[in-house]
Amino acid sequence: MKTKKCIKYTLLASFILLLLVYLNGCARTKQDMLNAGMKQLTTQELKSLFSKKQTAKVFYVKKYKWYTFNYLPDGSIVRTRHGRVRDYVYFIDNDRFCMKRRPTSHKKYCSAWFEISQNQYQSYLSDGSMEAKLNFQ
Repeated sequence: MKTKKCIKYTLLASFILLLLVYLNGCARTKQDMLNAGMKQLTTQELKSLFSKKQTAKVFYVKKYKWYTFNYLPDGSIVRTRHGRVRDYVYFIDNDRFCMKRRPTSHKKYCSAWFEISQNQYQSYLSDGSMEAKLNFQ
């Protein structure tokens, strides 16, 4: 009887924990940010942010993974995760931060950025969903 009770409580606790993790991942949309009075970073603000070397811990919401990004003023990015390194290029286009795997690639990813607090930003994709949370060091 004690074993059944223990299993029951373990399953209940696991379900509650899973629910809390899921709810914690609920991302605000770009429209929610605008409705709350937050302002999207402008082209000039984004250029200013990346005018010097920057390092950020980036959490991709949909992938549920952390990366380290080194943004360089020359428009290059070095992304690191578990010792694996990838190179990207970035550019600012119409109040959006855009990046692609290599300069010749036609596939680019652009996002709108919002400053949440000093050195903390959130980026949103064109469909309005949250892309990432960024913590600059």
